[in-house]
Amino acid sequence: MSFSESVVSQAWNRSHGKCGCPHLAHDHSRNPCTRPINWEARGREENGSWQARSVSGKYLDTPSDCEILCWACYSATPHQAP
Repeated sequence: MSFSESVVSQAWNRSHGKCGCPHLAHDHSRNPCTRPINWEARGREENGSWQARSVSGKYLDTPSDCEILCWACYSATPHQAP
């Protein structure tokens, strides 16, 4: 399952190009993570990479269920296939 491009775009705009990870278990020095990410690097393991993740685990096609995470936070978070 995955999100529509419209939902990902809305969630990206909400994130202002930064990781929105709220998970304190990831040892952030601040909450949320706010690591800078690049739109073009979605789904890649490189500097500035990121992925969209479902907050509920159900991939509801809504911006409120879509969180934008840097690759480090995405990899450290239990998730379903994007």
